[in-house]
Amino acid sequence: MTREHNSESVASIYVAWGRNKFIVNFDERPNGLQEATLGDLRQKCSEVTAVPVGGIKLLYSGAVMKDDSAILWSFGLRPNSKVLMMGTKPNAQDVINHTTTGNAEELAMIQTVNEVLKRTQQLLLPKIQDHEANVRHYVDAHRNRDHASSLTKPPKPLVDMQTYLSEHLMQALFALDSVMPPSEFQKARQSRKDGVKMIQGWQDRVDKINEGLTSIFPAK
Repeated sequence: MTREHNSESVASIYVAWGRNKFIVNFDERPNGLQEATLGDLRQKCSEVTAVPVGGIKLLYSGAVMKDDSAILWSFGLRPNSKVLMMGTKPNAQDVINHTTTGNAEELAMIQTVNEVLKRTQQLLLPKIQDHEANVRHYVDAHRNRDHASSLTKPPKPLVDMQTYLSEHLMQALFALDSVMPPSEFQKARQSRKDGVKMIQGWQDRVDKINEGLTSIFPAK
């Protein structure tokens, strides 16, 4: 899939995808990389590789570029810059089996939702369980004690963990909000809806833990 580089172009970048390398140019853009967006680059990469747009991750200087509306120049990309592409061409049977439309873009959206849920579950669920146990132990140790009335606020480690969990769950919801299936992608829409419900359930659990913690402190 290697393509020859046109040294005369001032609007081209290298893209490495596994063992494959190809050139993407924006010569059709009067201002080249100062006009083309990340979304434009993602679309061109999809056309070359047949990887769905929604299943493509593009990295530059080790960082994932995320804002499709951002100008490539704003990421520091210059003519002949090298970008790393990550993504896999979907199995045709998987597209048929797991989508409403038989469209690979719908499958990519479903996979994105699944990745967010898997990552969130692996990172946060053990921490939620540990936090719940720690709060229960703290509350049991201090409830109905003579010195309980002298307590003014929860210990900082418990407060910090509460904040950490809530912030990361909110980030997961934002990640799901960025998946916007059109109306015909019914399975992708249901997958996103189920994912949001699951994360909101974890947030409700975290909120209840906090309610239990604050219940032993005098109301202000």
